[in-house]
Amino acid sequence: MDKLVAVIDSLRASIDVLSKHELGERLSWWAQIIIAIGGLATLLFTVYQIRLIAIESMKRTRHDKATFLYNLDTMFENESFTRNRVAFVSLRSEVEASIQSTQAYLDHDSKTEQFALKYCESLQDLKDTDIERYTQIMKLAGFFEAVQVFTIKGQIEKEDVLNLYRAAIVPYYIATYKHIQKRQTDERMPDLYENFLALGKDLHEKKEPIQA
Repeated sequence: MDKLVAVIDSLRASIDVLSKHELGERLSWWAQIIIAIGGLATLLFTVYQIRLIAIESMKRTRHDKATFLYNLDTMFENESFTRNRVAFVSLRSEVEASIQSTQAYLDHDSKTEQFALKYCESLQDLKDTDIERYTQIMKLAGFFEAVQVFTIKGQIEKEDVLNLYRAAIVPYYIATYKHIQKRQTDERMPDLYENFLALGKDLHEKKEPIQA
């Protein structure tokens, strides 16, 4: 009898040990789940905070770009640049009239080529004889050069450049690119207005040509 009691007590002790061990495992498992949930919640909150920061940054970026573009366009439309555009258009009209009076039989592409050659010659003449008028016209190249640099740097969007300046850039590019290329060679300055030339060529080739 005593031996039987001893065996039963031993079994009870073993069951108690197993129960405690199982309980410990369950508690440990739940603790791990709780820790995992807490970690996930912390991660999600961190992601949420970063997203808020990104959204605010995007808002500021859009606002900054809009402000920058507004100031740039205000400069383009001011009195000084209006005179520059008038000087360009005035010479363009003179060149067009000259071609029309002597080479009216040419097709559109040939007229465009002759126009670029004649405008190049006219700009060179102005450079030698009327530097003030020449400078007025070439200031537009400087402006469009800056526009392309700002676009490359992400300060303004390409779409905004298309919407605002394509109608001005393409005719100006057609008229001046040969003269600028000549200056690049003659003055050994291959990077002279290179960003404007790249922009003008891109806009001219990708869209329906604007007649010079």
